[in-house]
Amino acid sequence: GYEAEVVDYWQPRYLDKNILKGNLLFAPKWNKNVITQTAYKLIKYPSHPRMCRVFNDFLAKYINLTPMRYTTLRQLQEYPPQADFYMTGSDQVWNTTGNDSINRMYYLDYAPEGKKRVAYAASFGRSQLGEWEKAETRELLQKYESIAMRESSGVEIVRELGMTAVNLIDPTLMLNGEQWSKLIEKDRFKAQDYIFVYMLKGTAQSDEYIARVAKKHGLKVIRLGDGYHEMLKNGDTVVLPPVYEFLSLIKNARCVITNSFHATAFSINFNTPFISIMRERANSRINDLLRLLNLEDRRLTDFNDVDLMDKAIDFEKVNNLLNEQREVALKYLKNSLK
Repeated sequence: GYEAEVVDYWQPRYLDKNILKGNLLFAPKWNKNVITQTAYKLIKYPSHPRMCRVFNDFLAKYINLTPMRYTTLRQLQEYPPQADFYMTGSDQVWNTTGNDSINRMYYLDYAPEGKKRVAYAASFGRSQLGEWEKAETRELLQKYESIAMRESSGVEIVRELGMTAVNLIDPTLMLNGEQWSKLIEKDRFKAQDYIFVYMLKGTAQSDEYIARVAKKHGLKVIRLGDGYHEMLKNGDTVVLPPVYEFLSLIKNARCVITNSFHATAFSINFNTPFISIMRERANSRINDLLRLLNLEDRRLTDFNDVDLMDKAIDFEKVNNLLNEQREVALKYLKNSLK
């Protein structure tokens, strides 16, 4: 029964005009010198206009943004959006690696005194904080009325800082597959037979495994690519698809092979068989989700196991467990917004 408004806040490096330069900060292999930096920009630039258009179109069509766009905390403090409650949303909003430092905007440091502050399924993006950030993080979290974390490791971090938190599902899991399907405008992958691959920094070993699984089952591979250069990889590549097409790719696949948390989450939402390939880091959120829904056997532990795709998933049990978690999360929201 509430109207939700999303703060239109952009860190300057993520503005359309700055994003190529900003992304270099997270690509050490390309950020070594002027030559590698130039090569990176030449590779990425052709895809840049499409990437900006895909995300901006989705925001304009589906997200109720504040009338004012903010790029600094000072702007938010001087002209705060007016609301009855202020909420920190999900994903790695409290990850100081991704934000370069503690970004007080994501801790609602602009909310007027006396207004309730709530966190829903927030994430630190790692299992522990550095000593340098603990005192400031504690000071900011003490202003919250209630805190929910996406990972159990996040709950433990909050506890170590002297407060309490609960562990709740990612907001993408609050809607079921039928509800997400309403966003699919054109279901062009419905009649195709394929394995969908979405890998964040895949490896030669994972690429070889995917090829072997596809060959064994006689299926083509469709990959999601974050740039036109990805089309050089084996298989069909869909480059920077609109959100509805990303959903369609997962919904209609015979199987999804991924190391992405959200590709895993949407596979579960759509009851699509999937295989989770673990990364060196950032596994806790996927492990927590698989453990919560008794899906730990979907974690690939042996790259010779090309039969994992054939192992059936009892999605009726999974859906029942997920519905229980949705009820828990909804109860938390209702209680927090009183």
